[in-house]
Amino acid sequence: MQQTSRTDIKGLTGSVQLSGLKALKSGDFLYAAAGQASAYQGWVDADVAIRLMLGASVPQYTIPVRLFTRDTIAGVNLTAEAEASGEWYGPATFTDGFKKSWGLS
Repeated sequence: MQQTSRTDIKGLTGSVQLSGLKALKSGDFLYAAAGQASAYQGWVDADVAIRLMLGASVPQYTIPVRLFTRDTIAGVNLTAEAEASGEWYGPATFTDGFKKSWGLS
């Protein structure tokens, strides 16, 4: 799409990664990017696996989802560290809660 001469097409991605958010911020093609907190999802997956191995009950989890737009991208820290920490979707302190529940803190 980007290689055509058309300017009336608005792009959207459903896979939020650093490169996509940088493209969104550049204002060239993308108008929005929707995604879920992959870093948090990874910790949830580990928590579920541990609980199942121990025969413990599994709680209900709510995976944060966010729609990034040209209007909301300005304040987002576009670094690999921010992507890995999960801060794009809210406080990145969720790891402390998991570690505490696992007896690691």
